[in-house]
Amino acid sequence: MIPILSVFSRLSQLPLFWERLLWIAALLLSLAGAGALGWKLLRWKPLLVDRQILLDEIAALHRALLARAVPSLRSPDDGPAPSPDPVSQPGPSSDSPSPPEPSPLSSGSVRSGGAPAVPAGGRFPGLSEIDRQRAEDSPVAWRTDLTLSDAADQLHRYAAAHLGIYTDRAFPAYFLAAMAVSDLVLLSGERAAAYPDALCKAFGPASAHFGAGASSVPVQPGWQDPSPLLGRFHPHTKQYEEPPFLRAVYEAGWRGEVCGVVLDGFTNAPPEDWFAPWLRMLDLPDRELSSAVSAAVPGVSGGNPWAPASPEGERAFLDPLLGEARRSVALAPSQWPTDPRLLRDGQLVLPETVWFFGTLPSGEPLPGGRLFSGAMELHLPAPGHSFPAPWTEALPLQAATLRKLFAAARETNPTPPEFRRRVQLLEQYLADRLRVIFGPKLAWQMLRFVPVCRACGLSDREAMDGWLAHRALRRLAAADPAALTYELPALREFIQTRFGRRALPLSMSYLDELESSLSVVS
Repeated sequence: MIPILSVFSRLSQLPLFWERLLWIAALLLSLAGAGALGWKLLRWKPLLVDRQILLDEIAALHRALLARAVPSLRSPDDGPAPSPDPVSQPGPSSDSPSPPEPSPLSSGSVRSGGAPAVPAGGRFPGLSEIDRQRAEDSPVAWRTDLTLSDAADQLHRYAAAHLGIYTDRAFPAYFLAAMAVSDLVLLSGERAAAYPDALCKAFGPASAHFGAGASSVPVQPGWQDPSPLLGRFHPHTKQYEEPPFLRAVYEAGWRGEVCGVVLDGFTNAPPEDWFAPWLRMLDLPDRELSSAVSAAVPGVSGGNPWAPASPEGERAFLDPLLGEARRSVALAPSQWPTDPRLLRDGQLVLPETVWFFGTLPSGEPLPGGRLFSGAMELHLPAPGHSFPAPWTEALPLQAATLRKLFAAARETNPTPPEFRRRVQLLEQYLADRLRVIFGPKLAWQMLRFVPVCRACGLSDREAMDGWLAHRALRRLAAADPAALTYELPALREFIQTRFGRRALPLSMSYLDELESSLSVVS
């Protein structure tokens, strides 16, 4: 109270002019505050009005949706009932009948309101454009006189001359053998994404020598389903989004050469979510094994867990799995007349010319689980010493011819029985000491990998060394680290005793690398 009284006492001593000036300033400040408060109140009223208008619009849209679903709820003020859009809808339930699906209109048809029902390019304008472009392509003079040894030499020289990828002569053979094992090859190492590009260019048509190559699709961490690869349908534009992956796979149906799709950063997102349709294809029985199944299991009495008991039932069971249904992914629930030519009943058929190449960070093991047991893993070695690589022209090689060469290699260069027996002993050793098993699928992969390596000009030991180092011994990454650290010296001695000392340099190098990584972790 004393300071306030002192202020008033000092104000009473001021001259009359200054006292009036202070009172005027206080009055102006009071008016300014009242004006600001009034302006806020005036602005609040339009906000309330806008909110009420928004609520009225939402209620009108709700009534319109109800009127479309239940026509008896329509009011006379709503106007005539809208015509149904020719949009693909999910199939009706089995217990409630629904009206038949409206037939899709042609590109020139028009609704009663004057707006076109389907755009001029159809639901898939990009894929339809591929149809028009590929229909004008000139025939290609394919090479039919090449052997797998010639193909490995061609890939070795081309990768060095054009892309500067210098490896030993064995790696191109391992790469082709991995393609013979699976349509999904997981690559790790420096410049892993560039090697599939060299493959596609080395065996592509001469007209596409500089323009063709493997299609690259970077995998994003947020992918949770296959829609980033296959696209989505936009109901307003009546068209599908067509990502680069969809275009690349569809265009491969028109092309005869080897087509590669590089999935860069394969484990950036869980592959079992966004790559699920293609992982399911890898887990189905193989087309080339249909005759072998019938011959190996006559009557199919328990030898084959997924085939029926009778030959007729087996044939009926295998045919849909070994045909187009085995390699197809649903894009739309039905077929429209304006759809691209290579779509079958709304299904995208995966051509036999396509291989997928996923890239993994160096040192990262193959994703675990049954879904990935059909994939093949390959590690691109560190860049080696450069060597004189002359200019190498592309050799047009059809993918169908390459697959026939793979099948012929299994007939003419089978895996030696002695090596199969040694691998069985190694599997028994790992199962007893580390609880690591190869399983029947890995044994089946060995029967496809080793013959192609031998047909490419590698020795039996080089072929077996490649399969052990790139595929079989990679299973050790899932073993218990403490037990693995303890058992590694004995395992190295066991392998050298059974297969020969200095006979498997790649396998020994991988065990040394595994031991170094375990010492760093510990």
